[in-house]
Amino acid sequence: MSQKTKRKAISKSDRYDVFKRDKFTCQYCGRKAPDVVLQIDHIVPVSKGGTNEILNYITSCADCNSGKSNKVLDENIALSKQRDELDRLAEKREQIEMLMSWKIELSKTDNTTLEMLIQFWESLVPGVLLNKNISGLFSPLLKKHGIEEVTAAMEIAASKYVKYKSDGNPILSTVENALNALAPICHSRVKNKDKPYIGDLYYIFGILRNRFGTQDRTIVETLEEQFLKGVPIEEMKEMAREASSLQEFLSLVYAYQPTGEEQS
Repeated sequence: MSQKTKRKAISKSDRYDVFKRDKFTCQYCGRKAPDVVLQIDHIVPVSKGGTNEILNYITSCADCNSGKSNKVLDENIALSKQRDELDRLAEKREQIEMLMSWKIELSKTDNTTLEMLIQFWESLVPGVLLNKNISGLFSPLLKKHGIEEVTAAMEIAASKYVKYKSDGNPILSTVENALNALAPICHSRVKNKDKPYIGDLYYIFGILRNRFGTQDRTIVETLEEQFLKGVPIEEMKEMAREASSLQEFLSLVYAYQPTGEEQS
């Protein structure tokens, strides 16, 4: 003797999938939500051996569901709904497989890109081989800013922060400083797209900080004001390198007068 299927509660996700499949329309009378309250009915009633599977569910309005008792839906309609559900499930599975394949390809692409970034950095700073764990630094930057910004930041950091010994090998502490500068450089470039000169101003501030110990970042605002008044970036860099004190540097910047050629 076969055991009867017990009716069970239908999950919210299954209810939504069935309503969506049936276009939120009662399959008995054709009325639609929100004109009627929709319910989930069994195509083959549980009392007649129907299962609690999504293939055996159909959309019914409350009136039809309460009035039909355990009446079996027309066989053609039932088969059509089951075919629709099978097609939907097959499409869903195919899309999941495609999504996973895409994610795997993305992962492979990301790994290849990270390897290329490491090689690019090593070409900028010859003589230093990076630990492969450096991806912990590069990967977030790559996801946030993209390869173009990251490589641009690498070029800036390598040229401005890395210093070399007399034998041509880079000083490791300056390489570390350059790597740590990548994130601020990326942030600054994105934040100041309309101010392409801002990176140079922060570079000048870095010279002043290293030489005179200043931590006052409002100096960058002062440098920007003077730059917009006509003081060239390269002149301010030279002043920062040659001044004997921060006060002397600021005096030189304020006192700068453009040459006749620059004024024209």
